[in-house]
Amino acid sequence: LTGHFNTTNHAIVQGLINSVNPSQVPAPCCVPIEMESLAILYIDVESKIVIKNYPDMEVISCGCR
Repeated sequence: LTGHFNTTNHAIVQGLINSVNPSQVPAPCCVPIEMESLAILYIDVESKIVIKNYPDMEVISCGCR
């Protein structure tokens, strides 16, 4: 696993062990590591325009974990 995968030491070791014994240890996988909020504009049931901010909805970067 190279540097551009943004890996942890644990993921590196897990990947090595998985390559030797895949039935015992799962492979590391890509997961979100940095997220931002996402603003949604919609019309509610009373026909009012509403903007709502949902935290941690947009993935900014991923890493191998």
